[in-house]
Parts: sequence; structure tokens; C-alpha cells
Amino acid sequence: MATKANHKHKKHPDRPVTYQPYQIQISPTLLVSAASLLITLLALMVFVTRNKWVFTRKLGIGLIILWCISTVCNLVIEGTGAWTEMS
Repeated sequence: MATKANHKHKKHPDRPVTYQPYQIQISPTLLVSAASLLITLLALMVFVTRNKWVFTRKLGIGLIILWCISTVCNLVIEGTGAWTEMS
């Protein structure tokens, strides 16, 4: 961005230098995956420290269920295109 703006400014020194951000489109499945990752990390931080640093079977099953829910949500979004209809 800076190189392009500086190059443009060299061509037209009478105009001010303008920096414009890149437009990045983030897919809905990426948002769901990022949210589930954040929830997973926060849950691990809370529950493992509460359980005296022991990873129990109950916690493992909970994480598998969370993964299944996020995967199903991603499949539904991709399969039906539900997110694009909302936005």
C-alpha cells in the first residue's frame, strides 16, 4: 500500500499522499471456526486450571462435542448458503 501510494505521489507531486486499506472478505465459515477456537481455548483455560491441571474424560468429551457442533454449523453454512442470505 505504501509503495503504491509513494509511486503515485512521485507521478503526481501536487496531490496529497493517500493510503487506502485493502478490502478483505472473510468467509462465514472462517468466523465460525475462529469463534469455536476461541471458545475452546477459553474453556480449556478455565476448566483445566479449575481441575488442578488434570485433563479429564468429561472435558475431552465436551471438547469433541464442541468440535462436532462447530463442524455441523460450518457444513450447514456451506451447504445451504444461509449466511449469505442474512447479510
